[in-house]
Amino acid sequence: MLERGIMISHTIIMRWVHQCSQIIEERQKHIKLTNDSLRIDEIYIKIKGKNAYLYRAVDSKGKL
Repeated sequence: MLERGIMISHTIIMRWVHQCSQIIEERQKHIKLTNDSLRIDEIYIKIKGKNAYLYRAVDSKGKL
């Protein structure tokens, strides 16, 4: 923040942490947990006439 010319104190940052941590905690309750088994799924596709690989990580049930 100082590089951008904004002067803030450590108490302002602490207030942001307290406010944002509550929001993050509420959102984590709605996140679907995956199991520990992950693998990489790759597909060979053509994009604008050029061949390319598409990668994605999936768990054992196929969820992203």
